[in-house]
Amino acid sequence: VACRSVREPAGTTDAVASSDVAQGLVLPSNFPPNAATVMFGNAFVAPVVDKEVYPVMIELIERAEVQVCLLAYEFVPGEATDKVEDALFRAVSRGVSVRVLVDDSVEGAAEFVQRLSAGGATANLDTVGTAHTKMTVMDQRFALVGSTNLSTASLRYNHEANLLFSTPASVNAALSYCTGRQNNVGTKQSAISPPENDPRVFGDGQGLEALRTAVLQAE
Repeated sequence: VACRSVREPAGTTDAVASSDVAQGLVLPSNFPPNAATVMFGNAFVAPVVDKEVYPVMIELIERAEVQVCLLAYEFVPGEATDKVEDALFRAVSRGVSVRVLVDDSVEGAAEFVQRLSAGGATANLDTVGTAHTKMTVMDQRFALVGSTNLSTASLRYNHEANLLFSTPASVNAALSYCTGRQNNVGTKQSAISPPENDPRVFGDGQGLEALRTAVLQAE
């Protein structure tokens, strides 16, 4: 995921406190006020870093009404990840479609998938390649994408960087990637959002060229 430099006419793009984000998602009260949220009309892009990720992820799952699509490299049982798992079970019990894909190389992932499947979720292991994406998409309204793994160390202690966004074309591209990975585990997904949208969402194998283009266009 990349967020291009934005040059909007004065007054059309404003940085606001993250707690003021629109679209019905009230971010946790401990979300730091200096984490600027960039507004694009009724949509937004917000940095979510370090310990902020955990409560935001939980809230996304708890507020889901239709669908949660989650990709993760690992699921390591622990205090924080147990609460994520519980939130996913509660979503299933509300009638939410919960879809999860995790990599098979980390201890505990297979048991996690088995528990979710038994509880009514659609959960699978990536046994073909490496499922290294960390992504949560909720109700085609919000997407959280970044570096945070499903482990207590990552959710509670590590330095992590993610973006939470609600721009429709970008969320749809993230959802297309998420469901595409789950439907075709062994196939690379090339989902990409339109260039006029922030943040840009790039699929498998596109990151290097996206980074190169961004560096060349830097001013």
